[in-house]
Order: sequence, then C-alpha cells, then structure tokens
Amino acid sequence: AVTGDTAKVVRVNGLITLSGQVDIGSNTTVLGAGSSSGFTGGGLRLKKVTNVVVRNLNISKPLKPADGITVQASTKVWIDHNSFSSDLDHGKDYYDGLLDINHGSDHVTVSWNTFKDHYKGSLVGHSDNNASEDTGHLRVTYHHNWFNNVNSRIPSLRFGTGHFYDNYV
Repeated sequence: AVTGDTAKVVRVNGLITLSGQVDIGSNTTVLGAGSSSGFTGGGLRLKKVTNVVVRNLNISKPLKPADGITVQASTKVWIDHNSFSSDLDHGKDYYDGLLDINHGSDHVTVSWNTFKDHYKGSLVGHSDNNASEDTGHLRVTYHHNWFNNVNSRIPSLRFGTGHFYDNYV
C-alpha cells in the first residue's frame, strides 16, 4: 500500500511496532491519524523516490540499523510536524539515527518536528568519502524544529547546502 509511484495518502492510525524499515514510494503522503499514531522499533525508508510528505507521526526507538526516517537518493521530500525520540538508557550505538538524509538526496524540508532523548539526532550526508555523490545535492532546510536532550547531529551536515532557521537546541 505504501510502495509504487501512484499518488496516494496513507493514514497511520495507532502505534505500529516495526522490526526494520518500511519502504515508501514516490508521490506518497504518510499522515498520522491521531496524536499517538506512528511507529516504534523501526521507521520509514525513502529510497530513490520523489514527492513524499511524512507528517504528524510519532517515531520512537528505531533499533539499529534502522533510522526513524532514512531519505536516500530522493528529492522533494517534506518531513513535517513529527515527534522523533528514543531514550538515553542505552549506549550511543544501541539506536541508530532519528532522521538521516544521504546519498545525494535533494530539496528536503524538515519543519516543526521534535527530536528528543537521543544520541544521534539528524545526519545530512553519511560519509566523508561520499563527495562525488553528494556535492551539488543535499540542499536541505530545517526550520522550527526542537532538539531536546539530543547529544549530537543537531543536525550534522556535510557536502550539502543547509538553510537552518528558528530551530531550538
């Protein structure tokens, strides 16, 4: 229901436990249908897609190697009004990142989200050795996000162009 390129709106109602990541197709909007809707234990992967909106979800405790949301080689993505969290009770490598944008993704907006109780908040560009794929891409905007009790990557950016404003750390 969430893969493929046909335009669609997917409504998530309630908290869903995942073991890994769910692939999202192009032209997809994923909406939380209630204040407690979202995913725990895993997250969403946007790989080689375009025109995707992820909104109003609670994404918690993404177990390694899954991120809360991974955006790979994708364009025109809007991550809006979500809550990302885990806990600091485990070591820094127990969970993976809350939101990672990499592999030459472009035109990504991250707005009005909360990132809390985590070691690795949000990474843009995954490796110092990836300049050939990322240079000229990774154009991202982060605005009106709250990074609360996040240890690093608030956010961390390499090779891209970031427009960051009105974020609270």
